[in-house]
Amino acid sequence: MLQFKVTIRSEEEKDVDVIYNVISEAFGKENESKLYKLLRCNENFNKELSIVAVVDENTQQERVVGHILLLPIKLKRKDENLKEEEIIILSLAPLSVIPSFQKKGIGSQLVLKSIKKAKELNYPAIVVLGHKEYYSKFGFQSAIPHNLIPSFSLSDNGESIKEHYFIMELKENSILSTANKNGGTIEYPKEFDSV
Repeated sequence: MLQFKVTIRSEEEKDVDVIYNVISEAFGKENESKLYKLLRCNENFNKELSIVAVVDENTQQERVVGHILLLPIKLKRKDENLKEEEIIILSLAPLSVIPSFQKKGIGSQLVLKSIKKAKELNYPAIVVLGHKEYYSKFGFQSAIPHNLIPSFSLSDNGESIKEHYFIMELKENSILSTANKNGGTIEYPKEFDSV
């Protein structure tokens, strides 16, 4: 059995290339890695919200084996008085753990740390495109019944992926209390279109 200690921390400059490789290895392709590199150049990128899982396998040397990124994005909607408003929320993308460390709780530690950090920084919500079985255990719920629609298409090769779009409200009644009635569009930066 593999024995290791996991440390969850914000990314450091030395981690950037390693994170790219971790994401590529986790997804088996480079689309998500390229997205990470592009999002690092986005004006809203915050290193505090780019979080890594580092293991020490009794070698006295750290190894980055997982990563999660939260990026501030805009929710545009009408308030109770039907006045246009913009709310800054967070997008979770990508979450990655290299295959040899998957199913060991590292992804969950990254998600929980990112939720804690988002609350500390006073963000009202996080959205994610992902698997229901995975994200629902953290408290994410479908965004679609609340009329919260992303700025990108919710179809993949003509097949609907609506059931994979989720939101977690971090401040009670900050988003979902009026969303059902008024809905809103979650605007993603152009970097998401380029991969």
